[in-house]
Amino acid sequence: EHHLFPYAPRKNLRKIKLLVKDFCSKKNIPYKEDTLVEAWKGIFIYLNDLGKYAKELNIIKTVEDMV
Repeated sequence: EHHLFPYAPRKNLRKIKLLVKDFCSKKNIPYKEDTLVEAWKGIFIYLNDLGKYAKELNIIKTVEDMV
């Protein structure tokens, strides 16, 4: 919800969450919730995959190449 409403006060995010979940339900849009650990895990997996892809394209160098 903080991505949909970035300037909403944090104290209102729980109320906004209920509105968003209700909207998604009415429109038959999947609503996914992650725990904090799941969210961080997803971020690290994505960044790792992105780094591997960039390395394959020779966009970035490894630490060994920089020394």
